[in-house]
Amino acid sequence: MDVASLEAAIKARALDKPFYLFAGNEEFLKERTFERLVNALVAPEDVAENVHRLDLGVSGEADLFSGLGSFTFNESPRVFLVMNTDALPAAPRAAFLDRLAATTALDRTFLIFFAGEAGLAAELVRRLGPRCERIDFWAPFENQMVPWIQKEAREAGAVIPTDAAEELLDKTGHDLRLIVQELGKLALQVGKGGTITPALVETAVGYLRQDSVFDLVDAVGLRDAPRALRIAENLLHQGQAALRIWFPIVSALREFRLLHDLAADRPDLVTPVTDRLRGILRLHGRSDYKSNQERKALIDQIQQVVATWPPLLGGAVLPNPRKARHLAQALNYTRRELVDLWPRLLEMDAAFKMTPVNEVLFLQECLLEIIAPPALRGRPVAA
Repeated sequence: MDVASLEAAIKARALDKPFYLFAGNEEFLKERTFERLVNALVAPEDVAENVHRLDLGVSGEADLFSGLGSFTFNESPRVFLVMNTDALPAAPRAAFLDRLAATTALDRTFLIFFAGEAGLAAELVRRLGPRCERIDFWAPFENQMVPWIQKEAREAGAVIPTDAAEELLDKTGHDLRLIVQELGKLALQVGKGGTITPALVETAVGYLRQDSVFDLVDAVGLRDAPRALRIAENLLHQGQAALRIWFPIVSALREFRLLHDLAADRPDLVTPVTDRLRGILRLHGRSDYKSNQERKALIDQIQQVVATWPPLLGGAVLPNPRKARHLAQALNYTRRELVDLWPRLLEMDAAFKMTPVNEVLFLQECLLEIIAPPALRGRPVAA
């Protein structure tokens, strides 16, 4: 079952299984869906008695079975949210899940499990059996963020055009909880059916975003070394794995080189695109109405040009319109720089996979060598 189907079943009060597994890593969407389920199924006056949250890292499984064995005198169903199932050792966890799966007296009772780790989610589904429905909650991909924001705005009773959604995304980053929070405030300001404009986002929303890997890739594309080094250090201190940070950077550099290689081999095809990408690059950091319209027109023109290319080539260079803003940063590098950098990228990649002793320092050295090659060119990779 997907999220949309689950939400439709919740609205229709048509949940037909006792066990629901909320898998995936987007905790905000899980929590919000759980709240919607409670609001739809449980009367407000019954929430205290009928809704239970159990953290198995704090409470024992006996507390859950004790709750399941109790009863209420109201007409609302009972809802149990079970978290941190992986806090139980493997053997006791298996026995706990098998006992739950064998429990038949679950009329008007729903057990919701949160599981972010894929192995745990698979175990829950396997042991709870056919009475368990799995729903995966993932954050939208980069190219889906603007449509997702627009959908959330509609649910809040407002309309947000693409340029205003991009402005909001620039200010909040990819924190879905923060985006929904700010959309709620903006929707209140414009009223039901009102339009949230870029100007309103600019004045009403402060700079709230936390650094993300997308910000680091942007800093590398802009050759902003101080910002890139700061973001890299922050991401590692937040617990991000070095390889998960490194991979998007290498992917971006591959896309940059692909554009330059195509421009060298087929200038007749690519020059009309690179000319317009330079226009987009010139508009970087400007969010006024005129700049947004000019940027949109350039992206539309690029799409029209790429649409005349062979589909495989067009899909590789520009799989979606938002990619144009990122791809424009390729022009901050020359083809010669990227070609010279390629052997070093292979060495860096191998060193990352060997887990450097000081990951912060090593990542920063690699970033400096990419962004400002003369500064570190020739220095051996320190694993």
